[in-house]
Amino acid sequence: METAAPPARARKPPVNHKSQAQRDAEWVSAKQEGIRNGATAVGDKYLYLRLVCNSKLPAMQKLVAHTVCTHGHKNGQRIFPSVRVLATESSLAERSVCKQIDALVRAGWLSRERAGRGKKWAMTIYSLMVPKVMLDAHSAERQSARKTTETDPARADGRSARDSHEGADSPVDGADSGAARADPSDVNVLTERQSSSSFLVPQFSNPEECATLVADLRNVLQKKDEEQARQQAIERRNTGLSRARTLVTQQPGFTDTEVARILQRYRISVEEVKAIRAEAAA
Repeated sequence: METAAPPARARKPPVNHKSQAQRDAEWVSAKQEGIRNGATAVGDKYLYLRLVCNSKLPAMQKLVAHTVCTHGHKNGQRIFPSVRVLATESSLAERSVCKQIDALVRAGWLSRERAGRGKKWAMTIYSLMVPKVMLDAHSAERQSARKTTETDPARADGRSARDSHEGADSPVDGADSGAARADPSDVNVLTERQSSSSFLVPQFSNPEECATLVADLRNVLQKKDEEQARQQAIERRNTGLSRARTLVTQQPGFTDTEVARILQRYRISVEEVKAIRAEAAA
């Protein structure tokens, strides 16, 4: 007679034997060490991923940093996935995820803050950071590439030296090889220096004229970007004020500081929350 297999035991979550004061002290110590390593907000997820891939971080820390980066806003702020979610997405144990996050904070690649302690919505908020050494190296590399482009005329024109040399001695691609034997008075004949494309690139004999046109175009694009950024800032602020009114009316138990902390990404101050609460009470 076959005996039934014993039921599988439910896996218990890992027990943290440290007290709350010890955990708080470790968080403060990790944050201070990250500040000493020059932790700087990067503000761009894609730049953060590029720098993480080019860094000498261990593989486990790179995996956890990449997993954290898949959450939150594209500016790398206000990221609050749970440890269980990070463990599931990275295929690691929760204790291992906590260990790697602590190492990233100490190395200056992450920052974390607690929000809503003792409440049901308590969470840990992460922000993407980069050590100042890595940012300085990246900026120096970009400046070096920019100087190389400015000093090399072929690269400044968007062509290689070989293409610029061959273009002076060979006909343009697409020109009819029989055009030299055709009647020169025929307007449909493509000469050796004409392009077969319908899009004609303007030729500037005066370098100052070309530089002036490029500067004007750059100013137009810069003004357009500034106007777009201003509109986005206005929309983000209106959204933050609307959400602040919703939190004040629907969650009266939240203090002004807690509401301002929740809406930190919208740059809503405590004074504005107090004004909204006074307006709602009136």
